[in-house]
Amino acid sequence: IGAITFAGNSLILNSNTELRTKGSPPTSLNFPGVGGNPGLILNGGFLNDGDNTTNTVTTFTGSIEVAGQSYNSAQGANGGGGGLAPNSRAIDISGYLSGAGNMVIMNCSTNLPQIISGLTNTFSGQWIVQCGWLQGSAANSLGTNSSITVDPNYTGYLAAMPNASSPTGPALFEVNYNVDTAGTLTLVNGGQMNLHQNCTFTAVTIEGVSLSPGTHPYSELSANFPDNFLPGGSGGITVAVPSGPPGPTPVPSGLSATTGNAQVNLSWNASLGATSYNIKRSTASGGSYTTVANVTGTSYTDTGVANGTTYYYVVSALSAPGYTLTAVATDASGLSATSAPVQITINAGSGLPYSLTTNGTVPAFLKMPTAIPSILPGSLPLLLSQTGVFANTPNRIPASGLIPYVPNTPLWSDGAQKTRYMALPNSGGTITPEEQIAFLPTNSWTFPAGTVFVKNFDLVVNATNPSVPLLRLETRLLVRDINGAVYGVTYKWRPDDSEADLLTTSSNQNILITNATGITTQTWYYPSPVDCLTCHTPVAKYVLGVNTRQLNGNMTYPATGITDNQLRTFNRLGLFYPAINEANIPNYSQLSALTNLSASLVQRTRSYLDANCAQCHQPGGLGITFDARYDTPLAQQDITNYPAQLSLGIDGACIVKDDDVWRSMLLVRMNTVNPAIQMPTLARNLIDTNAVQVITAWINSLPGIPALPPP
Repeated sequence: IGAITFAGNSLILNSNTELRTKGSPPTSLNFPGVGGNPGLILNGGFLNDGDNTTNTVTTFTGSIEVAGQSYNSAQGANGGGGGLAPNSRAIDISGYLSGAGNMVIMNCSTNLPQIISGLTNTFSGQWIVQCGWLQGSAANSLGTNSSITVDPNYTGYLAAMPNASSPTGPALFEVNYNVDTAGTLTLVNGGQMNLHQNCTFTAVTIEGVSLSPGTHPYSELSANFPDNFLPGGSGGITVAVPSGPPGPTPVPSGLSATTGNAQVNLSWNASLGATSYNIKRSTASGGSYTTVANVTGTSYTDTGVANGTTYYYVVSALSAPGYTLTAVATDASGLSATSAPVQITINAGSGLPYSLTTNGTVPAFLKMPTAIPSILPGSLPLLLSQTGVFANTPNRIPASGLIPYVPNTPLWSDGAQKTRYMALPNSGGTITPEEQIAFLPTNSWTFPAGTVFVKNFDLVVNATNPSVPLLRLETRLLVRDINGAVYGVTYKWRPDDSEADLLTTSSNQNILITNATGITTQTWYYPSPVDCLTCHTPVAKYVLGVNTRQLNGNMTYPATGITDNQLRTFNRLGLFYPAINEANIPNYSQLSALTNLSASLVQRTRSYLDANCAQCHQPGGLGITFDARYDTPLAQQDITNYPAQLSLGIDGACIVKDDDVWRSMLLVRMNTVNPAIQMPTLARNLIDTNAVQVITAWINSLPGIPALPPP
């Protein structure tokens, strides 16, 4: 508390170590160093003022070196990189900042900036803003060779801290001074910039679009990228034009590696003047190294490796031929500067065959627009055959690269049978994080822009004769757009199954159903694009039913006939970032279907609520009365014996009342088709009798006094 000076040798924060300040008033920590050495060395550790009073700032002064990827986090008092919301605290670094490691701002204040001061900072690593507000105090405060990435979906910290968590943004970089750096700027997944002065970078990428060399004024940037630039800005961004004769290409920094089954995911920081990078691999420390790939980007997935083997990697930055450079190695294409080596060991897999080992090329968005038009139909394809999801539309043969999946606990859709596919962007070359799913063992995954989800709906129209074909109803597409959100559209099948037509508004269809008791009429509801967003909510990360607990189950893949765990399949295809160790799959959560009699009543009930209710019923959602998420322990879900907000005039009404089905509003509102009170309110015209039976049995199994019907 107060001003403290560490007058001694360097304090080193390695991985899984934390320097936390406590109390009020705000704290100032000074690290002057000894003999020219930095006073504080960050090598994987945390700076944290989570125990300070809110709206306070901790200031770090002196000489600070970022040697390895480290973290600036105001995560609150629970430790471990966790936290439920960004906190109103900030950490300022006001001193000489050096080093080439990455600095990740996560779980930080979004109403107080993390200010970096100093006039001669030589920091050359990368600032990664995942959740927080980064601001420099002068032109060179962030470093003259540093790069800046603003990505609320960044999950690279999971490689070192698999149990850490941080909210998905907001992430902001503010510029109130002229910035001139030899590094790069990347705004992605809705990362934002508050631009008020002029900036110069060697390369700028915004939502996957590379800016051309030259100056781009604020008016141009805000018009082309309205979600990435805050209103009321000024100044501009200049992408430097290389001029000769060039200087040496900097050594690639920030090289890191994560493993999957028989694969290694590598990433590093961009080097000024580099035209491409060589990835070199060895099985011995110090080499000799063999070049395994040449790429123009700053990441690479090596699949030519074997489990149970230790590998060493270096990355070389190559310049254009004719450059005069001093470097470690040379080759015919130019001179190269080589990174420090990285050692990594790949764990052995189970040895079981994989259901899928390759995936076809998939263009981002297929043939769908990158965002939904403001006036429908706009650029939306009018026919399903024009969307690119099927190679053969009448026979519904999926296009190359589409991956089938089956959730453990499907959403109730009035008894319809569904088939599902996922089109994840795949350029056919090196798999990059922009083409991968940001994997989390709990909660929701984040999908890259251009991902398209396909769902077919068919209905049994004759329950007495299984030879009668199913009735094709619709095919729904959910598209991950360029704004970090989604849009959904419905294509209604024609009676002859030859084609499906786009619907821009909702509609109903009455369908005759033959069953053992005769013929009944079922009304099917076709949703509009607006309806889609009723369930595909921001708090649920928009995509439903595609997460660890839903896909931690087996599927028989039609392409090979092999039955395999879906997480294992996705991991083998390189779809996860970071890759997972398949030996951990049995430890991940797993939902259970209502029909899985080997699972307990409470397991099946909580699985059903997660799949059908959690998109609204969770903190921050519209259904504020309880938390339906499976990852939340039952005792904390506010379900059992928790007063119901809508009692329907029933005395003592609860969300669920122990051993009292009459006063359990969750059950009452499931077991009705009264549109004024039913849940869910949209697109349900039938009662899910299996769910009612299981949840009734669960309520009756709870300890309590058996109750009579209410008066």
